[in-house]
Amino acid sequence: MVEATATIYARGRVQGVGFRPFVYRTATNLGLTGYVTNLKDGTVKIVVEGDREEVKRFLEELKTRSPPMSEIDKVTLTWEPYKGLYKKFRIRRSEHKAVATLSFFPPPDIGICDECAGDVLQPSSRWYHY
Repeated sequence: MVEATATIYARGRVQGVGFRPFVYRTATNLGLTGYVTNLKDGTVKIVVEGDREEVKRFLEELKTRSPPMSEIDKVTLTWEPYKGLYKKFRIRRSEHKAVATLSFFPPPDIGICDECAGDVLQPSSRWYHY
């Protein structure tokens, strides 16, 4: 086993679409350690440590199995020697207060769910005619 550390920046529609929980589940399932966090510019930063082959598998999962509403436009990867800095994988709080970027808005073709549609039409709902 050859261990390595990888720092990954994912750009695109990667905030507000369940991307960090997906990254957490994927890294944890592959036995990787590190963290994922949102950056102010709408990018997601991921640091993973572990077996280099598992890190490569992790990258493939990012490209092929990310959440349906996410859209990765660009991935930047930097390999470094293994440091052993992390005991497990964590979701970190956003590093900065987020600014509005296109990555925060859902695509226009996402339909409203039945429950939400019901709330909008229910006079007792706080979302009535929202």
